[in-house]
Amino acid sequence: MRFIFKLMLPMVLLVVAGCMKEDPSDCPKQGGVTLYFTYLPDIQKPDAFRDNIHTVKAYIFDADKLMYLDRDFTQYQLNQSSVYNGHPGWKLDDLPPGDYYAVCWGNVGAGSNFSGARDISPFDACAINIPTEVNTTGDPIYYAPYPLSQMPPHQNTRSGSEEETAQTKADLTMINYYFQVKEGEQTLKEMPFICAHRTVNVFILGYSDTPTAYGPIVQMDHLCVEYDFYMNSKGVYKNFWQVVQKGPDPHGRMSLYASFYFGFDEITEDIIIRFMQSISDSAMPLEEFSLLKYIQDNPGKVTVKDNVINVYINYDPNFDLGAHITIDNWPFANVTPTPQ
Repeated sequence: MRFIFKLMLPMVLLVVAGCMKEDPSDCPKQGGVTLYFTYLPDIQKPDAFRDNIHTVKAYIFDADKLMYLDRDFTQYQLNQSSVYNGHPGWKLDDLPPGDYYAVCWGNVGAGSNFSGARDISPFDACAINIPTEVNTTGDPIYYAPYPLSQMPPHQNTRSGSEEETAQTKADLTMINYYFQVKEGEQTLKEMPFICAHRTVNVFILGYSDTPTAYGPIVQMDHLCVEYDFYMNSKGVYKNFWQVVQKGPDPHGRMSLYASFYFGFDEITEDIIIRFMQSISDSAMPLEEFSLLKYIQDNPGKVTVKDNVINVYINYDPNFDLGAHITIDNWPFANVTPTPQ
């Protein structure tokens, strides 16, 4: 072993000596990348990004799609950062030349958990678990870059077998994450953040009592809390509840309301909305119904605008059997009253 080391040492010294000459042309040159963050609806306005995205988790993968670097950005850092035309971002000046991929998550919370490890975890195996407060009281979730897998169908001009189509979709998707670092050059890569969530606002009209720390409560069941790095659901779900707040609805009527955020995975019958006097009343809610059925039963009446679904619950405390609850625009029948 010592003999081999003695043979190799002069070779190492020759290489180092080559880089120590006045002419550094023999030295390997690193490259760099500037990832600049934009907000897709207003990509030219840096303040539009800062107004909507307040924290960022950024991940870079190498040519083998293994996790290579990661960094968290606080709101203060994003406000202070300006890497390109006023946009915040991540500038790296010392990267080996080669192929890379980048993914960013916005507003996923300090308590989010990344399942993966540097130099070990492949892109396809990485996932992020969203903490409870993000689905209720936190900022809405954003994601970058815009996945090409979400292109409208009419833009997909390729054809082939199912297997080929699936592979093409995966390859197309990776194109948008891709950037190349060239020797001695600084690559510029835009990271356009898109909305990665739906918002469900539940408004309760006619409830005159002032809400307390214990209720009333709105609960939503079966909301996704874990996503892969293509922004697809990993099939991990939780139930969330919120004490309502008091304020006007979109029509200016005073109401109690609660807001929930969840991803673009399919809306199924498992997503149930429950209205309760308090969390201790979860076994006997004042009302519960399927969000999917509510949408299906009200074609053209339920407004789904900008990924926002508004649900209205009418509360009548003077009904003969106790509190009587109906749902706005439900065309088939009133909801069965809940005796007190």
